[in-house]
Amino acid sequence: MATEKQIDYIKSLYEKLGQEAEDDIYNLSNVEASERIKELKQMQDKESGTDNCYWY
Repeated sequence: MATEKQIDYIKSLYEKLGQEAEDDIYNLSNVEASERIKELKQMQDKESGTDNCYWY
């Protein structure tokens, strides 16, 4: 089961993306929550234009 911190962080990432958190976040395992966080952070990076692509 996902920790309370993971769930809170997932909810905050959804909020920053302007989306509503899915109901299934309360049923995620630790690993699934970590994967969801990673996906949401990637989405956030793409939206903000900071997807870790550096051009020199």
